[in-house]
Amino acid sequence: MSRIDGKLSPDDLLFVVSLVVADHDAGRPCRRCIEQGCDQLAWARSLVDLAAANMAQFRALVGSC
Repeated sequence: MSRIDGKLSPDDLLFVVSLVVADHDAGRPCRRCIEQGCDQLAWARSLVDLAAANMAQFRALVGSC
């Protein structure tokens, strides 16, 4: 994974977290995975779920960071 300098747009962030969720769902762990689980997956899945439920709220959240 490469470092991203600057601020991600809501669309960019949704793309990245969607990849994290899809990779984990397909059985491909990330570099942050440990035997007890992955804290990145919970974070990514919560953002994907928020975007699916309320895109305006997702955009507001990302815009506030």
